Amino acid sequence: KILKEDGHLNWQESAKVLLCKIRALNPWPGTITFWHKKGVLARLIIIDARITPKPENKKSGEVFSIDGQMAVVCGNGALLIKNLQPEGKKTMSSQEFLRGNSVILEQILR
Repeated sequence: KILKEDGHLNWQESAKVLLCKIRALNPWPGTITFWHKKGVLARLIIIDARITPKPENKKSGEVFSIDGQMAVVCGNGALLIKNLQPEGKKTMSSQEFLRGNSVILEQILR
């Protein structure tokens, strides 16, 4: 039985495992992660992603940018986030999200 807690992403896992989890758990329960927004943990629902090479000198869970799109370092590889849904907002591309939330870059997601 799939539980809501199964959707929490652990960025220590490999990019392949996380991508499979994102695909399998969409739309319910969805895959979520948390980031610091103005001192408060805010939830992000990851809708779609692709595997991308892992940059050097970055930690698991660290957010970086590739051509204006949001990407996150995983235990093995990285995920380029295509679409996401911030808490209380509509689904949007990671480019749209970064335009208004560039403070997420270099943060470590939980």
